[in-house]
Amino acid sequence: MEFWGLIVPVITLGLYAGMFLANGSILYGIMFARHMTDGSQTHLARVLAIGAWIGIAATCLRVPAAGGNLGGDLASAVDPQFLGLMMGTSLGLSTVLAALGFIMAATLPRVVEARRPIAGGVTVAVIAASFAIHGHAVLGGLMTGLLLVVHLSCVAVWLGAFLPLRRRCMLADSDAPAHDELADIAHQFAKVASWAVGALVISGGGFAAYLTGSLTALFTTAYGQVLLAKIGLVAGLLGLAALNRFRLVPDLRGGDISAAARLQTSINLEIAVVAVILTLTAVLTNALALPMPLPM
Repeated sequence: MEFWGLIVPVITLGLYAGMFLANGSILYGIMFARHMTDGSQTHLARVLAIGAWIGIAATCLRVPAAGGNLGGDLASAVDPQFLGLMMGTSLGLSTVLAALGFIMAATLPRVVEARRPIAGGVTVAVIAASFAIHGHAVLGGLMTGLLLVVHLSCVAVWLGAFLPLRRRCMLADSDAPAHDELADIAHQFAKVASWAVGALVISGGGFAAYLTGSLTALFTTAYGQVLLAKIGLVAGLLGLAALNRFRLVPDLRGGDISAAARLQTSINLEIAVVAVILTLTAVLTNALALPMPLPM
């Protein structure tokens, strides 16, 4: 049924969005809490909650959608036989683990302050691991699973800074503390992003190489061509990140009033590009066949 061919990637997109909002917010808070004002911490908690609830909603729909996709009609989405069959697969285990992680993320702002880094780290690990036990991640066993966890965690570090920094940019012109906070965090984030981006490129490249199996497959298969488009967008994103680090962040620290507005424009563009990348990723993981088959 064509309906399921559309809805399953949309649900996967929701899972990715929830994961990056939740994990990104947690990691951002762990790394930069000492630089944040009370207003920034409140905003970050709100973003975390939004990501967690998007993830919870997506996990609730994931198994019924898989059952409907298997049965080919709407009735299959609520048929106990199909739902039981789906829950007995790696998709069921992945969904349960993801739901647990997103519920932990939703309750995290209520955790005792002193335990947040530990609870946050565990939450990030649980959510990331849920993506590593199903689908393409199982192709190479433990190796591809670890590559995906590292890749997703590094991407979350990067994407988790977008909304908090964007908010600081919007306030920087009229709020001196906001400008100072923006300059400090952007400078610290540039250092963190250096190793995070390097690790995500290496882990993502290794994962992609394993999935495609050969360089030829990148150009001769639909999966490879969509992957190439994704790689091109990521390269553009890296270019914007380099511009931010080597041009805009030094301008901010130097007191350039216009730098905050320019950084906000750059972040807005990055968010738009990320939305396209996540859409392509959802298509790659659900709608296109791998150049080499998954093991049974």
